[in-house]
Amino acid sequence: MKNKNDVEQEMKCPYCGEMNEISANTCKKCGRILNTDVKPTINNKRLVPLFIVVAVFTVVIGGTFFMKSNTNNNSQLVTKVDEEESAGTVDESDISVDTEETAEVADVEESTDTEELAQEDITPEATVVSDSTVYTSKHIWEQAGTLYTVDPVWSEGFYCVSGNYTDTMVLYNGYVYLRSGASPSAIIRMNLDGSDQQVIASDASANKKICIYEGYLYYTSFGDTGTGKRINLETGAAEEMGPYIFRAGNDEVWVYTNMKENKWYISEPCYKNIRETKEITGNLLGINGQNIFYMYKENNNDYVTCRYNAAEDSTYVIAESPYKSIMAENGLYFKSVDAGNTVLHRMDVEDGTVTQYDLGYFNVYMSGGFSEVGNRTFFVQFVAEDEENNEQLWVFDREDSSMHMVGSWYNPNAISAATES
Repeated sequence: MKNKNDVEQEMKCPYCGEMNEISANTCKKCGRILNTDVKPTINNKRLVPLFIVVAVFTVVIGGTFFMKSNTNNNSQLVTKVDEEESAGTVDESDISVDTEETAEVADVEESTDTEELAQEDITPEATVVSDSTVYTSKHIWEQAGTLYTVDPVWSEGFYCVSGNYTDTMVLYNGYVYLRSGASPSAIIRMNLDGSDQQVIASDASANKKICIYEGYLYYTSFGDTGTGKRINLETGAAEEMGPYIFRAGNDEVWVYTNMKENKWYISEPCYKNIRETKEITGNLLGINGQNIFYMYKENNNDYVTCRYNAAEDSTYVIAESPYKSIMAENGLYFKSVDAGNTVLHRMDVEDGTVTQYDLGYFNVYMSGGFSEVGNRTFFVQFVAEDEENNEQLWVFDREDSSMHMVGSWYNPNAISAATES
């Protein structure tokens, strides 16, 4: 039996009711954060760049996560193209092909007076950008020190554009281009402060990315198969680009799918020289230069993460793990779990450097959306048992190792989204 002094040294977990030591950062039963200033440990590990390794095999943890190279593994791959892109569900890879889009649209309550006042404290500043880059839609953008998001987050330093986590947006040349609502969805151009809203398209698919390149906005129209379209942002003229759904792209290579034929395609930017590829299968994670990253599920239920180089027409297996991988900007993330302890691995896709972050008993959902802004990584957590705010947005600072929640909201799909399989 515990005495009075023992009781005073414990605290109750607000989520599961388990008693924990007063100094504990996370609950020993459910793994939830008890101290929002918890600082995971970092272990930096410089590896030989993965992209020049020919036959290196690196075991990371307990044999459940490893990196290797392979020149051809496609004869055993089963093509699976997910139709919907999800920020809180796994296809956008459920992740379908991205980590930002969500399959269903939920009703979002209007902001309170307090939230509106918080937004008024932020004075947006427009920065004109060059259009030589492909600006692809995502949930969080940084502009002049302010974080713009479609998520219902009103924390200090954030500017909530729509408050609907199923939306997505692009910040380009001083404007917000917002794709909102259920299909058929509207694409709205507005100033950074939300003023002067103009609908520039009303037939977009709500579950597909948009991008801006060389003065054109590219999107997928709503329909059974999906048709690629683009809008001249100067004249407003629209034109069809073919039966292709834009998935990812940069100034070197673009990736598409054709939902009707269940095929993958690659091309030069702007749909030029489109050709079918059988080297990609499963779920698209992201792209860097000529390197296209994707993930598929093996017969043993492990997830295999690969890199396909479009210029060399070569495929390399990067990792196999019982958990999904996810990509944000230049970071490719994996996790490994040992006796409830989670280690998050981030591979820099530019140089192959892998950094390990020991998160203790904090379980990161690899099915949620990840975003990178500078040295900060934003990720979604699901709390299925919370009937009011079952989806949370957390931020992890990769420099000082601090981690805290910045917002929460209700997602009717949280239970299915929280599934790791």
